[in-house]
Amino acid sequence: MKKNKIIVVDLDKSLIKVDIFIECLGRSFISAPIIFLKTIFILLFRRSISESKTFIAQNFNINIDTIPFNENVISYLKTCKNNGIKIVLSSGASEIHVSKIAQKLGLFDHFHGTTKTFNNIGTNKLNLLLNNYGENFIYLGDSKNDHVIWKKCKSAIVVGKYGKQLIKDNIAIVKTFDNNSMILRSALKQIRPHQWTKNLLIFVPSILSYHLFKSDVFFFNLNIFLSFSLIASSMYILNDINDVDNDRGHYDKKERPIASGNLSITNAYLLFIILFSLGIITSLIINLNFLYLIVIYIFLNYFYSLILKKIFLIDVLILTTFYCLRVLSGSIQETVPFSLWLMAFTFFIFFNLSLVKRFIDLVDLKNNLLDKIAGRVFKVEDIKIIQILGFISSLLAFLTLTFYILSEQVLKIYESSLLLFFIIPILIFWNVRIWFLASKGILNSDPVIYVLKDKTSYIVGLIVA
Repeated sequence: MKKNKIIVVDLDKSLIKVDIFIECLGRSFISAPIIFLKTIFILLFRRSISESKTFIAQNFNINIDTIPFNENVISYLKTCKNNGIKIVLSSGASEIHVSKIAQKLGLFDHFHGTTKTFNNIGTNKLNLLLNNYGENFIYLGDSKNDHVIWKKCKSAIVVGKYGKQLIKDNIAIVKTFDNNSMILRSALKQIRPHQWTKNLLIFVPSILSYHLFKSDVFFFNLNIFLSFSLIASSMYILNDINDVDNDRGHYDKKERPIASGNLSITNAYLLFIILFSLGIITSLIINLNFLYLIVIYIFLNYFYSLILKKIFLIDVLILTTFYCLRVLSGSIQETVPFSLWLMAFTFFIFFNLSLVKRFIDLVDLKNNLLDKIAGRVFKVEDIKIIQILGFISSLLAFLTLTFYILSEQVLKIYESSLLLFFIIPILIFWNVRIWFLASKGILNSDPVIYVLKDKTSYIVGLIVA
């Protein structure tokens, strides 16, 4: 590489792993729909992509400090900079975002972005570069949109797999960077199939009433399980899109597919549409009562993601409600009796486990010398309150179970309910153990993952069964 050469760097999916304009659009659709609609109006009716980029950059904030960068690219550019090569950032993203990123990195001699009247992509970008730097530059980019520039300068640094196209046009490839684009793996990780175990709660009412192995009940519940799993996974996607800034600032959640940039906002929405559509269609096939429950679940999930998770204790109550809806949906089959005792026990035990989840988060914060969860109201100082509420909810859960065992409803099913009392000390042991492990920081931030790998939990489950 000649010393007098300049490296011109593209931003979206090259220097960083995401497309800023698309990300702003995707996130504003959920949290700022008016800004989204205004941006679309400018884009479609004024036919000005440059104005739309500027408008959304001015009106929708994203945290530049936590955006996922291609660290290998940055490391390479720093080496080039130390060797006396000039580095220029030239992007189709809004100049507002480009300037902030250039300022953050302190790596670039000059930068260019899209203004209200100038869209800095394709031929426009090429002409700007030629006017400012001539043909003596190397261009770093990632896609066919950059091909017109590579064709002129004849020197390429490629992020991703576009290099094969450049060889055909006799364009010299100086260096390539793998963008680790494993869409299927990222999509599978994003839908969180391990969380589907929560939906096994659907089978609890039919198990307790000894109706599970009636073929009509079993397959009815199986369809509910499938629908709930699809809808739940689709809502995880919306939640992660909306919460991406907070996730990127979290020591653990920053590795989630959307937060890390491994799954683009566009692909995330496509995945959402597929899962959500299949889930709704399945729920329609089941019956209207289940559809009503699913609609309630969807609305609660949306407002939880947007507002409710930021309100003290309300977020825990909503998480508890999600579990209760699963159990309730298992009782909508006509032959499966509805049990108020079961719903009460479900509420208290899962309120307790939701508190465990928050407790784990706060213990992790304390261990990492942090004070607060980004985007949440809980602080480290709230640990004692969470523990007290956990004790109270545990006590109420086991009192409810005791009264249930003594109820007439149980006597109609069992000739003697004496053996059922042994379930209580077993569950108390399991619950105390979960809290103990959480206090020691042994549990994962997602207790479901831990329980799925925990032999003791399986033994407890078998004994109870």
